[in-house]
Amino acid sequence: MQGSVSLTSGFNTAIVNIGKIENKGIELQVGGSPIKSKDFTWATSFNFARNNNKVIRLAEGQNFMDMAESRTTVGFIQNRLGLPAYQVMVSDFKRDAKGNLELNASGFPQPASELTAAGTSIHPTTGGWNNQFMFKNFALEFLIDYKYGAVIYSGTNAAAYSYGLHKETLNGRETGISVTGVDANGAALTKTITAQQYYGALSNISIVQTYKADFIKMRSLSLSYNIPATVFKNKIQGLTLSLVGRNLFYIKRDTPNIDPEANYSNNFSTGLEYASLPSTKSYGLNVNVRF
Repeated sequence: MQGSVSLTSGFNTAIVNIGKIENKGIELQVGGSPIKSKDFTWATSFNFARNNNKVIRLAEGQNFMDMAESRTTVGFIQNRLGLPAYQVMVSDFKRDAKGNLELNASGFPQPASELTAAGTSIHPTTGGWNNQFMFKNFALEFLIDYKYGAVIYSGTNAAAYSYGLHKETLNGRETGISVTGVDANGAALTKTITAQQYYGALSNISIVQTYKADFIKMRSLSLSYNIPATVFKNKIQGLTLSLVGRNLFYIKRDTPNIDPEANYSNNFSTGLEYASLPSTKSYGLNVNVRF
């Protein structure tokens, strides 16, 4: 793939081996029928997968490799030596050696010059819980799935901060925001700035709009009715009518205003989001005829 190289070589990128990634994991699945009688059956299964990976080698002379960049230019995906693959790299608040917030002369918080690794954009923990309930000729089936351990940078929320559309920007609109920190010389500094100025500054500090991408989702649900062959005088073996729905709703999520599964179309840009559409719910009627 194309990787960034030192500008002293005379080139911006070069075709290089992406390196070596070590993966270690486990996958488990359990299932059974806790209830099984003449008229009623409950079948259930649960699966869990955990994959830990680490970048252990990149192209010669490189400690990191750029993979993707947010359209806001303040969020990135990188592979970095010693860390899990596809790190979401963002800017944190600029602070002095003592950890004090370093403000500019106008009292605005500033982004740090070095990027911070916020976490992997690939969920290391995934799984699902599938259930089927059968009562006489009726069947109800649903699948709940989950993903944990990844993070996502949201350009949508960054824009919402910038334009005052995020609910967090309601604070301080009438009174202003009092910001306390130090100036470039380390002297204590307290300034009151407008909410527009404050949240506009936060829109460029991308750790503020970086969230856990964990979620639990009702992935699919179906209700079926099986019409036996005797109704059709055995001319067919049977007919099943099913009402089905997919991507119905999130039971839990930590990403305000956006879908935690959103990302750009580029394969390497999972973990970066901007102006994404919600995932599409689908509903349908299935007809299954058995001859």
